[in-house]
Amino acid sequence: MSWIAVLLIGVGIADLVQSVRPVRTLPECVGAVAAILVGLWAGLTDPGDLVALVVIAGVVVLWGQTVTRGFAGRRPELALVVLGVAMGLAVLVSGLAGPVDGLFAAWVEGLPLSFLSDLGPERALLLLGVVLVQLSTGNVVVRLVLTVTRTVNPARHGGVGDPETQLKGGRLLGPMERVVIVGLGVAGQLTAASIVIAAKGLLRFPELSSDREQERIHRLTEYFLVGSFVSWLLALSSLVLLAT
Repeated sequence: MSWIAVLLIGVGIADLVQSVRPVRTLPECVGAVAAILVGLWAGLTDPGDLVALVVIAGVVVLWGQTVTRGFAGRRPELALVVLGVAMGLAVLVSGLAGPVDGLFAAWVEGLPLSFLSDLGPERALLLLGVVLVQLSTGNVVVRLVLTVTRTVNPARHGGVGDPETQLKGGRLLGPMERVVIVGLGVAGQLTAASIVIAAKGLLRFPELSSDREQERIHRLTEYFLVGSFVSWLLALSSLVLLAT
């Protein structure tokens, strides 16, 4: 699982940098370098691990490039394919990865948080990657899916009539919701996570039904449902990774 964790960390950091500093090629380069440094910090220094770190760095750069093109309306599905294939291959070859050791393992063992020590260094590294992905990467994936399904039009991003503009706060609520779901899942409280999901629908209902135009209500509802389900699936898929 160590290679999967490093991949998630690299992608997560790249998307966080993109959300803060959207400079051309900078975010993916920062994410790629971060993935290599974290891998070395985690003691992945065997020849096979070093080759995997270089490949992961390349995947992070490719992810950033395809996301930029996707947000510009140029084959947004390609970014989703890159991430999906990379994750699938990482899962298939995860058994070849070396154990998480070195400075990272010592750091985890020295933390005063007992639940991290109980997880062990490999699970702790994976948890770090999972949490990072719930932040900006989750929003990126949701946006790409909405663009691919033509639920939003990237050419009028943020314009009048754009569902993303009308349903305000989604960019902040999404990460908070995913982090809460993952946190509750790790704590073994998935029932409580379902309450969070139900509460979101109830809170959004007045906004969805406030517009007088039926067609616009349909667009808002489709945007809310597609975006929410993709967001929830991302959080639940992350829990599956942590459970394996």
